[in-house]
Amino acid sequence: MKFQGTPLEKYQQLVKQCKKNMHLVVCMSPIGGQFRKRLRLFPSLVNCTSIDWFASWSEEALTETAISVLTGKMESIRAVVDCCVKMHQDVIGLTTKYRIEHRKYCYVTPTNYL
Repeated sequence: MKFQGTPLEKYQQLVKQCKKNMHLVVCMSPIGGQFRKRLRLFPSLVNCTSIDWFASWSEEALTETAISVLTGKMESIRAVVDCCVKMHQDVIGLTTKYRIEHRKYCYVTPTNYL
């Protein structure tokens, strides 16, 4: 792509094309102080972005994920799948209890489950 005009006009055209075509995905975990620190250092992360917060997975989603990961790796996976789902749900319940008792958040994300 060739730009026409003076150096300043060329630069402005380049910036315009970059703004039009550039897309970034930034993935950060809300766990710990680093997230808060980054948001303070770079307020544009909040002001100039779209934020997708992901909710907890349903029991069905947890079950299907465990089945897809464990299929072909062991003979009887149903008991293991049920155990995986139960443990993840129990951990989520315990983090809620921990938050109420100690007023501190402990995040359990799908990454932890995987």
